[in-house]
Amino acid sequence: MGAQESKSKSSGHRLSNLNAEQVGKAKLQFRRASQGSDVLTRAQFNSFSSQFLSPAMSESVFNKIGRPHNKVTEGLFVQFVDCMLGNTDELAGCLISIHGSVDRFLTDIVESTFLCENRKSSKDVAELLDYLKRIAPTSRSEDSLARWLHCSPFVVQLTEHVYMRLLLGAHNTLMPQFIGAKNSLLSDAEVFLVNFSLPRDVRHKWELLFSSSLHGASFSKMCTLVNGQGPCLLIIETEEGRVFGGFASVGFVVGPRYTGNGCCFLFQGGSSMAIFEATGFNDNYAYLNYNQLTLPNGMGIGGRDSYWSVFIREEDNIGISGANVSTFEKCHLAGSNEFRPKRIEIWRTGEKPTVKKYDENGDEIVVTEKSVIDQDPGAKAILELAGRKLHSEGVREPHSEND
Repeated sequence: MGAQESKSKSSGHRLSNLNAEQVGKAKLQFRRASQGSDVLTRAQFNSFSSQFLSPAMSESVFNKIGRPHNKVTEGLFVQFVDCMLGNTDELAGCLISIHGSVDRFLTDIVESTFLCENRKSSKDVAELLDYLKRIAPTSRSEDSLARWLHCSPFVVQLTEHVYMRLLLGAHNTLMPQFIGAKNSLLSDAEVFLVNFSLPRDVRHKWELLFSSSLHGASFSKMCTLVNGQGPCLLIIETEEGRVFGGFASVGFVVGPRYTGNGCCFLFQGGSSMAIFEATGFNDNYAYLNYNQLTLPNGMGIGGRDSYWSVFIREEDNIGISGANVSTFEKCHLAGSNEFRPKRIEIWRTGEKPTVKKYDENGDEIVVTEKSVIDQDPGAKAILELAGRKLHSEGVREPHSEND
């Protein structure tokens, strides 16, 4: 995250990571916090940071910036921002000096993440914190933290999200925009993790394509609403209360072929929240088919024939879930070979793709939308009877009858 080297005029300190624009944002944020004063007091900082930081984290951050004089000047504030924008080694050192330990750092960041997002569920806080502590290195040293940050972009994102809100006034959010419903079957903690695991260009929006609660348990309806609609998240809640699913990077397309690529993944929620990435061993990613005599009929991600990571059968809407299917990292999403879905949701992520058509030679067919007078010759006659001159008639290219 480094930037060109610059110098803070207010302190004479050489800045290694901030560019001129970021220096300006940091100074503006300092003025907001100090209410225009040259010195930021503890009371002012605690009041300003209450919208971003937990009380414990607020105290720790102020102690770090204001040490040893128990006050913060603009120069000290800018220096602190510069430190927080360093590489993972520098960041790890800053975090340990602020929070004291890796466990305290994780607790502070998770609690503050939900504050920044204006989400206050203690259950979600506990779920995300438990996940991070499970994947954290067993050694809680500064070196171990630096190595973990280097290979754990999700942890870095959470850290940047909180600190950049506080220090630079950033307004980004970890939550996608939900369209078609206020939220999904996933908890906020699960949404944070799953959404981060998506390709960056499809994280901003989730649009509900199918919900068994809204559309009923109709496989044909699900096919109609989902077929060819672009990248999709399949989310399933079973009768036993397990929540899991997968991401189809190209979406589901009815037919005998699998779709997708290595961006596909599986996930599970709850106390065992996790992401299971593609192994590259095969390309049996997303599949959707029905009314076939010799091919599987249903919707699935990862697997083939009768052995799948997750599969919903067309004939009876019963789910299939095998353990350790080679397409993805080892997992057993349902915990049993068969399951009964209680609720199913399918969300398109990102924008609706442009549908392309191809001729028998594999060349793309460019479809040009016809004007009203081409689609309905009667409309042309009515316009002429009404005395409306067709100004473009002499210059328009006629459409081929084969269109």
